[in-house]
Amino acid sequence: VDPDNKVKLVFSYDNVISTVDLGCCLDLKFIARRMWNVQYKPQVIREPKATATIFRTGKIICLGTKSVEESRLAARKFVRKLQKFGFPVRFLNFKIQNIVAFCQTFPVDLAELQKVHKGQCRSGDKDSE
Repeated sequence: VDPDNKVKLVFSYDNVISTVDLGCCLDLKFIARRMWNVQYKPQVIREPKATATIFRTGKIICLGTKSVEESRLAARKFVRKLQKFGFPVRFLNFKIQNIVAFCQTFPVDLAELQKVHKGQCRSGDKDSE
């Protein structure tokens, strides 16, 4: 790319993964029997669209949102649901663990890039190694 021709890259988030501590242990069997839309599989909320995995230790992993703000809101909603069922949970240590994003760029020849940087690149294709 010509240095005078600046390219503006626009990133789109595909998945934001966060964690939050609840500050107490949970009775997962009680939660699975009593709460609506809960099973021993990840719990899903509709808005923002998110899935939570809740651990007995009081940790939640929240995933599937499209922004940091949505991830925080979804995690708060999951915590609020647990509060409504009488658990003394709190919203502690919210942290973004991973963001999966993509962006449209200029064309890149991945095969050539791998040849030039052979010691630093790995291909998932076993035939190319």
